[in-house]
Formats: sequence, structure tokens, C-alpha cells
Amino acid sequence: MGTYRIVIPYSGVAGDDSGHVYRFSGELECNSTAEARRVGISAFRELAVATGFQSANPPQESDVFIEEIDVRLSAPLEICALEVAKGVFCMRLVGPLEGQMALRLDRESYRLQRLGAKRLAIDCGQVHPLGSAGLGVLLGLHDRMDVRLVRMPSNARETIKVLGLDASMAFFDSFSEALK
Repeated sequence: MGTYRIVIPYSGVAGDDSGHVYRFSGELECNSTAEARRVGISAFRELAVATGFQSANPPQESDVFIEEIDVRLSAPLEICALEVAKGVFCMRLVGPLEGQMALRLDRESYRLQRLGAKRLAIDCGQVHPLGSAGLGVLLGLHDRMDVRLVRMPSNARETIKVLGLDASMAFFDSFSEALK
């Protein structure tokens, strides 16, 4: 089992003639590069459907860049991000968002900013648990860009409310709501 970074560049969104190169990226726990390729393409398709995204040229297996990264962690966190418009990314998190996992999210968010991210919609529906380090990273993201939290679990939302931090966070039930 290893951690793989997958990147899929694709040019143009349906109806977009800007020539901008869009990107899907992710960190995935898999047994091999072949599995990472399959899981990555599947994650791309799932995230594209969830966001209502349509690429003018859907990516092919040959478009996928994969590298194994050395991340020694006790529990995996899957992070996938899809650029749906220039500077607008949708991200899906799966797993625990605490400790070292929170640092991975922070590192990925800075990488997305270097790619031009101005707005980030994050699907937190499969995040469990949300630890204090994860909450700190989410708050820090709000200071750097327009962050919208999608499908935040009710227990995490309640914790955020009790701490009085709900006024600085935007919650949505779907990507379509978050992207309006």
C-alpha cells in the first residue's frame, strides 16, 4: 500500500475557448500505480458528476500523471480536487481530518493556490472525525481564499457553532449551491 499523487490536465471546459489548462489532482492510497490510475480516473468522473462539470475533451488514461509519494501516516485521507472554472476548484475529502491529515490538506490547498485557485468548494460529507487540527486548517483556508463547505456532517457543524466559528464559514448541501 502506498500513497500516490495523480494529476490529470485537461484543456477547456465545454463552451470555454480560453485555452486555459484545467486540472484534477488527488492523493490516493492504493496498492500500485495501475490501481491509482483506475481509482484516480474514477474519482475524476465522480467529482465531475457531483459538480455538474463537463469537459470539452474528457481525459484519457494516457493523460494521467502518477507519482508515488512518501507519506508515512497511520490513517489515509483521500484528497481530490477538480478545477471546474478558471480559479474555481471543487475538492472531495474522504477519511479523518486530524493531525497529519490536516497538514496534507493544508499543503494541497497551497498547491492549488499556486495553480490559481481563488474559490474552493470542499465536500466534507465523508470526513470523520474532524479534529481540532482539521478545523484549524479549514479556518486558515478561509483567510486565504473563498472557501465553501459542502455536506459538512451535522456533529462537526454543531461543534463549529458551539465554538462560535459558524459566522466565518459558509455551509452548503451540494456543489451546485456552493458554486452559485
